[in-house]
Amino acid sequence: MKILITILSIFLMVFHSNGQTTDSKIERDYIQVTGESEMQIVPDEIYVRIMIRERYEGKTKITVDSIEQQIKSKLSELGIDLKNISLSEANADYIRVRWTKKDVITSKDYTLKLESAAQLSRVYEEFSKIEVQDLSISKVNHSRLEDFKKEVKINAAKAAKEKASYLLVTMGQQIGKALKVEEINPTVVASNYSGLNIRDSRSNASTY
Repeated sequence: MKILITILSIFLMVFHSNGQTTDSKIERDYIQVTGESEMQIVPDEIYVRIMIRERYEGKTKITVDSIEQQIKSKLSELGIDLKNISLSEANADYIRVRWTKKDVITSKDYTLKLESAAQLSRVYEEFSKIEVQDLSISKVNHSRLEDFKKEVKINAAKAAKEKASYLLVTMGQQIGKALKVEEINPTVVASNYSGLNIRDSRSNASTY
């Protein structure tokens, strides 16, 4: 199981082109290029949605409270702080009536914060032992994401400048000052959750 966040940055840059002549028209010439940089990082914040519901084993009703206690016990065994699990903001606690059996089934949604795909794998393995298998990744993040995004932007700008420089060198010219610098937001595509498949359904998110 492997989870990656892809950070992509693209810059459009226009540079003044300095030639070997003093002609005013040539002095106003410019070159327009784009620079791109990409980085893949392993997230250290993985948010997992856990849905639990009451069920029957024979005539015995397994309540949400008892399932919740089993979940907390498993998390403690795995060394995961119980502060990392909380009721989800949406559909945190609701009741559904099964009219055919005149019974009431309670269901709850939780959000669990994990630090790695390996930790997620262990959680899923332990939860399957207590028949809690309705898990899905709601989002991934990294505690230093903003730092990484800045680094990728810098590399994209450097790539654009380098491209403009070597293209002009072939024509006996050199780049002057930057006339325009524009960041282009890349198209949002699916994140790379390579090999991740929980309960036969793949999770989706966005590439930065």
